[in-house]
Amino acid sequence: MERTSSGTTAWSVSSVPLQAGTNVITVTAKDAANNAGTKTLTVTYTPADTTAPTVSISSPTTASTWTTSSSTITLGGTASDAVGVTSVTGSNAANGWSGPASGTTAWSVSSVPLQAGTNVITVTAKDAANNAGTTTLTVTYTPADTTAPTVSISSPTTASTWTTSSSTITLGGTASDSVGVTSVTGSNAANGWSGPASGTTAWSVSSVPLQAGTNVITVTAKDAANNAGTTTLTVTYTPADTTAPTVSISSPTTASTWTTSSSTITLGGTASDSVGVTSVTGSNAANGWSGPASGTTAWSVSSVPLQAGTNVITVTAKDAANNAGTTTLTVTYTPADTTAPTVSISSPTTASTWTTSSSTITLAAPPPTASASRA
Repeated sequence: MERTSSGTTAWSVSSVPLQAGTNVITVTAKDAANNAGTKTLTVTYTPADTTAPTVSISSPTTASTWTTSSSTITLGGTASDAVGVTSVTGSNAANGWSGPASGTTAWSVSSVPLQAGTNVITVTAKDAANNAGTTTLTVTYTPADTTAPTVSISSPTTASTWTTSSSTITLGGTASDSVGVTSVTGSNAANGWSGPASGTTAWSVSSVPLQAGTNVITVTAKDAANNAGTTTLTVTYTPADTTAPTVSISSPTTASTWTTSSSTITLGGTASDSVGVTSVTGSNAANGWSGPASGTTAWSVSSVPLQAGTNVITVTAKDAANNAGTTTLTVTYTPADTTAPTVSISSPTTASTWTTSSSTITLAAPPPTASASRA
């Protein structure tokens, strides 16, 4: 392209158009005889860069969103530019973090810190002209649940121990968790039993089997992350006592019968029970007498009154559950004969005196009466 300058001895040529790359510009001066003098200037034209790089994320996803339970995230991707990418950086609007990537056309940003909730992470690629291209990834960070549920027992007691005579027990209570309770179970270390509860935040476990003695019952509440919270109730199971004591008579005899001429009798013996004998008493069915014994495991009942004839004496031993064991002794009481016979003299006289000249005398009793002879 040719242009005419303004001026001669002092001249200027304005707005010489350039082409990208090398431009050899020749300036020619002529005189009236058309003699020409030239001078050249080689101009290299590099157009200003106004095009931003392009940048994309390929890891952990090519999508625009990502959900994680990790507190950090590593991003990776690519960037390109018509001239050249000079830097790639990352930033998190949620917590103000920013930092450089490793690499440019292929880049990565490690351990980007996350804040619970929504994190808009921006990756920026720049060129030498400071043109910037960006892309974003919206990361939802839900922290891993590491908190165990809490669980408590309210029935049959809020205390840590309970005593019962029943062979099973029903427990009830509550459980809570920052995310949610998914299951409640019970177990008994004494007999290996385990089973699910009914309900979660309000729960019950029915008919937990007990073993005689100490039963440590554990209730466990779990959440979706399998975090477990526990509580225990120590149950002492004393089975109901249904066994009667045994009682035996050893004095005045170990036999089942006894004969006496005394109007009273003293009995003695022993009693035993799987739990314990609490009382021993005696009674006589013949005359309605009853009274306590002295002692329990070794006992005695003094001066039991007898009625002439047969006396069935019952000795009863009881335990704390009022179970009763009995034994009997049949005593035949024949009162001692303390009445003297009567005798009378009818011959030779019924009087109390008699005078005779004979050296001997014959005495006689009156003949028996008709009723006496019939008897």
